[in-house]
Amino acid sequence: MIVENQYLNELREIWKYNNQNYILDSSNKLSLYSPDMLKMAYVENDIVLGFITVYEGQDFCKKEGFSIKIDDLPEKTIYVWEVITKKGFENRGIATELFKYVINKFAGYTIYSCVEPENSASIALHKKMGFTEFNRFEKYYDEKGLTKYIMLKR
Repeated sequence: MIVENQYLNELREIWKYNNQNYILDSSNKLSLYSPDMLKMAYVENDIVLGFITVYEGQDFCKKEGFSIKIDDLPEKTIYVWEVITKKGFENRGIATELFKYVINKFAGYTIYSCVEPENSASIALHKKMGFTEFNRFEKYYDEKGLTKYIMLKR
C-alpha cells in the first residue's frame, strides 16, 4: 500500500540509515522536512519499506543547487527528489511500485529525476519506467565534483 504524507518519522529514519556514508548537503534533507514536497511511503504490515518524494515546480534545479538551468520547462512539471528503498528490502519491486504511483498520479506531467552514473540500479529503474537521459552536469560538494544525470519522462 502507498500512502501520502504519513509515517514521516519512519521516512526520516530510513533516509538517515541509507545515507550515513554519503556526501550530503542541506538540500538532501529538504525533501523530508519541506511542506512543498509530497512524500509517498510504501507500507506493508504497518512497516515502511521505501518512499519517494516529489516536488511540483519549475525551479527544482535552483532548489537542488544544480549548476544547470533548464529552459522552457512545461507548466506541469514534477521532479522526483529521491526514491529510497529500506536496506534489506531492495530488488522486491518497491521502487517500481512507487514510480508507478507517481506516474499515474501525475499523468500529463513532465517528470524529471536526477541520478548518479555509478548508481546502475537507479538508472535501470528509470529506464524501465520510461525515463531517458536528458542532461549531464557536475554538482560540487566541498569542491569535489560529482557527475549527475537528469532523467526525463514525458
